[in-house]
Amino acid sequence: MLSSEQQKEIVENLFKTPAEDACWNCSEYVLHSVSPFFNVPLAHRRILQKTATAFGHGLGDSTGPCGLLTGLFLIAGYLKGRLDAADSDSKVLCYELGKELKENIIALKHEIPEELVKAGGFWSLPDQRMECRRIRILQEEYAGIEAGDTYCRAFLKMALQAFNPIAQKLL
Repeated sequence: MLSSEQQKEIVENLFKTPAEDACWNCSEYVLHSVSPFFNVPLAHRRILQKTATAFGHGLGDSTGPCGLLTGLFLIAGYLKGRLDAADSDSKVLCYELGKELKENIIALKHEIPEELVKAGGFWSLPDQRMECRRIRILQEEYAGIEAGDTYCRAFLKMALQAFNPIAQKLL
């Protein structure tokens, strides 16, 4: 769905400032940059992006799920979610797509640069929990390690690669 060049551009622009002293949070950014590839109407993209504000920085305090993932899950839910509580097929499909995305990311962990694995967190722990604080390792906690944005970019790169096979199912 997303070419490697498109993925690279999306990763590079994470946390870049679109205006003076302003930038999108992780979840907003994913909605802003990925939803156009699914031809989500602008009015709907704006609603999704506004909703995504609450999911940034791991639900605001870095203890919740990664905002990049919640942004991707919001796109999947928008495209394949349900409006009728009796629609169990859509519910099951969305659950399966979420599980598949996480499994695809875990399958890509072998591509992680050694310095990230040595840093700890999600990159080296066996439990594979994709919480913001496990992905975004803070510079203050690990002397000599680059800032958390670096880890978010590395995770976004993995997430976009893992999302591509799912994207085909969303169209």
